[in-house]
Amino acid sequence: MEIKELGGGVSNRVWLVEEPAGRYVIKQSLDRLRVAEEWLADRSRIFRERQSLEDAARFLPAGAVPRVLWADDANFRFAMSAAPPEAATWKSQLLEGRLEPALAAHVGVLLGLLIRHTWCDPAMERRYGDQTAFDQLRLDPYYRTIARRHPEVAGRVAELLAASAARRVSLVHGDWSPKNFLVHGGHVFPPGLPAAGPHRRQEPGRVPHRRAGAGEGAPDGGGPDPGPDRFAGGIFAPDMSYRIEKLDAWQILDSRGNPTVAVECRLEGGTRATAMVPSGASTGRHEAVELRDGRSVARAVGHVNQDLHALLAGADAREQAALDRAMIALDGTPNKSRLGANALLGVSMAVARAAATEADVPLWQYLAGSRRPSLPVPMINILSGGLHAGRQLEFQDFLVIPHGYPGLDEMLEATVAVHRRAADLIVAAGYVLTGVADEGGLGPRLGSNGEAVELLARAIEPEAGRMSIALDVAATHFFRDGYYELEGRRLDAAGMRDLLAEWLDRYPLVSIEDPLAEDDWDGWRNLTARLGSRCRLVGDDLFCTHPARLERGVREGAANSVLVKMNQIGTLTETFQVIDGAREAGFGAVISARSGETEDAFLADLAVASGAGQIKIGSVTRSERLSKYNRLLEIAGREWTG
Repeated sequence: MEIKELGGGVSNRVWLVEEPAGRYVIKQSLDRLRVAEEWLADRSRIFRERQSLEDAARFLPAGAVPRVLWADDANFRFAMSAAPPEAATWKSQLLEGRLEPALAAHVGVLLGLLIRHTWCDPAMERRYGDQTAFDQLRLDPYYRTIARRHPEVAGRVAELLAASAARRVSLVHGDWSPKNFLVHGGHVFPPGLPAAGPHRRQEPGRVPHRRAGAGEGAPDGGGPDPGPDRFAGGIFAPDMSYRIEKLDAWQILDSRGNPTVAVECRLEGGTRATAMVPSGASTGRHEAVELRDGRSVARAVGHVNQDLHALLAGADAREQAALDRAMIALDGTPNKSRLGANALLGVSMAVARAAATEADVPLWQYLAGSRRPSLPVPMINILSGGLHAGRQLEFQDFLVIPHGYPGLDEMLEATVAVHRRAADLIVAAGYVLTGVADEGGLGPRLGSNGEAVELLARAIEPEAGRMSIALDVAATHFFRDGYYELEGRRLDAAGMRDLLAEWLDRYPLVSIEDPLAEDDWDGWRNLTARLGSRCRLVGDDLFCTHPARLERGVREGAANSVLVKMNQIGTLTETFQVIDGAREAGFGAVISARSGETEDAFLADLAVASGAGQIKIGSVTRSERLSKYNRLLEIAGREWTG
């Protein structure tokens, strides 16, 4: 046996092992890069590299990539087959300053196959979406170091990083490397050729067909198969009608009279689409940052009109995931505090709506991609407390779920009757109705949260068996120094659990949102173990629509459902990441509005597209709520074929 250590670059150690039976290579990742300065990197990147070889082998001809022979995860290394000494490799030829045209063509074919099979594949996105290793091995040692040392070019470097993020949509090693920036003068792909191309697996914001017309197939969820002719102009030859021409934002008012952001996306084909961003009152501290100056959103508007327009002008609107990643990269903060989640979400929504309009398909159908859409059952607010109703009660919302009706119109008709019956019961009991709350619910001045549940149970009695109760406790807002200050009492997590268990015994209660505080992980685990088999335990402030927090909840057995609010995370791609992650983990998902809403009905299409099965809009009053219900009725009555 002969062992020879090879170069391995700055981030790995590589050995060539030659035995009588054959030759192979061992590769081991380093935690400290072999450079002058002290740069550290996560060694677990080697696991993803090994997985990428195994994935590529599924799509490419035998022998096109090294075969993984064995893995030693404890020592961060694996072995793979080695090319014979006489074999020509594109990398060796590049190092020699030459490249045979035949070999270049062969490599191009292989890359084309790899791109076609991995293009915008949700499974690949989940597997390789973590950019930690790339940041540590490419961005920090090269570009960010340059930016730190040379402030005069820092802005241009940030633009290059964000532009490359917009084009990294397939599994191709090295497509962000410094070499590629140099090859094309600062662009991963040649100027004027934004990434776009054919694929079979659709994801949100990706429709590969033109507007249906005479002689063309009508849209049917995925549209006509693009066919091999799409390769005729090269894989980077987008339909110019989908290119983003202009992003324009302005300040509008939400349903509480507070400023929020509206964004219009205009495509080169002439299509225009507008999106309006919701805003919350009861916000968790782990939410993405809504950028404001006092109440004004002028800075967020400015970021859309300047930074984000400059970033995305000319990009293909169908590349939703790539565009969202580009905006996240340009922001460069973990909570979107530089550009603002309200700026990013407005663009993300407007781009998706523009692409769907240009494709001439309903928004829900466009967003669904390969998912199985479904019409959701609404969770409807009847009584309100907490921050939504001037803290008349500690609990925030008392809701009904009309699950026993044949269609949405019957569900809403029955709920309107319950809403009116509840108002009559409040007046008959001598309580004061303080007005309509932020989300349209009744805001009575009741004596206790228990009275509110009892009143709601009486209001739904005529609908027994077809309608159940849900609660939004919003416990974070009355959690102080380790205790829940409720109606003059101080309860620990066990006390809250026992109270809710008693109500589960007495009432048709099937869903409880935020029964404990956003960081009371021990309490959540114990509560879920005790009550999780009896009802849906929904994490709102607990998860904040954040993939990492949801993963922790799944891992630790905290909650069994997630509330999904687009503006808690700031892009459609990340929103769908949470929805899909919940489904894979066996968690439920509830698509939710915010207390500060607009007349934009985007949420209704999102709920149908996601297939989550449940939506929480608010009550059956106020036009910003009814716009979403009416959009659901339109989908059910005019667009839905089952």
